[in-house]
Amino acid sequence: MSEIERSVARCIAQSLGLTEGDVGAAGFELTNAATFSSFALLEMVVRLEETFSISVPDKDLTLERFASVASISQYVRERQGALGS
Repeated sequence: MSEIERSVARCIAQSLGLTEGDVGAAGFELTNAATFSSFALLEMVVRLEETFSISVPDKDLTLERFASVASISQYVRERQGALGS
């Protein structure tokens, strides 16, 4: 797992009240977590923004982008790249 993926897993775990191991497990999807809610999603987005110094526009809040550690990590990389442009 890359450093970005570990940090994303940490943000997700803290927001959903899970362990990083649970979140990093193969096949984990946010929407399948019993503690997933719109409030938890917003808390996670704030954590991601603070951790990675990015901004997440409302239009980007889709289930495809925020489904798993892998998809969120890819999104974070894209946002970081956009900041450098």
